Amino acid sequence: MSNRPGIMFYFEDWGPLRSLDDSALAALVRAAIGYGERGEVPAFEGMAAVLWGLLKGKIDRDGERYEERKTSGSYAVYCRECKRQGTQPMAFEAWRDRSIPGDTDSNQPQPQPQPQSQSQPQSQPQSQPQATMPPAPEEVQEFFSEQGLRSDPRRFWNFYQARGWRIDGQPVADWKALARTWESREKRAPPLRAAEPEPQAVDMEKFKALLDQI
Repeated sequence: MSNRPGIMFYFEDWGPLRSLDDSALAALVRAAIGYGERGEVPAFEGMAAVLWGLLKGKIDRDGERYEERKTSGSYAVYCRECKRQGTQPMAFEAWRDRSIPGDTDSNQPQPQPQPQSQSQPQSQPQSQPQATMPPAPEEVQEFFSEQGLRSDPRRFWNFYQARGWRIDGQPVADWKALARTWESREKRAPPLRAAEPEPQAVDMEKFKALLDQI
């Protein structure tokens, strides 16, 4: 049973076939379909055998081109899967020889595992859990209290909440580390100057009365 979806008839094929009568032409068409679908080789004689040889050669060449395109497409899928998994794909010849014709499972993209060094441990270190983003105001206040941070947690939360918890356009990955940096920056900041008293308005009537007394 063939894996290709069908066979192709080209206009140039009909040139020599036009001299056949309807019954002979129908026999060649049925033979082409049977050969392309099931691999059945018919027995023709005379001119029909000559024409069948030409037609069979075109069907074989089309089948080879179809299999080449199918194999190239499967290899491209395999390479994309390797790239997604961060592995190095095999060379095309090695991948093609590794595949078993007719076995759909073996033709599926299978990334090549990377050899592990003898000096490196097999187990991967577990990643530390990341702080939830964005944090709740209560969570920030609790963290400031636990760490003994003297800065105002509400001011810290409002500052970065208004900026969408981003620094230079990049999302904040660890707000707890950012809070410690905030604390260090707040300690280095100069103290705020006391506000100067606002000048009092002068009562002009009282000022004129005071001048009259002089």
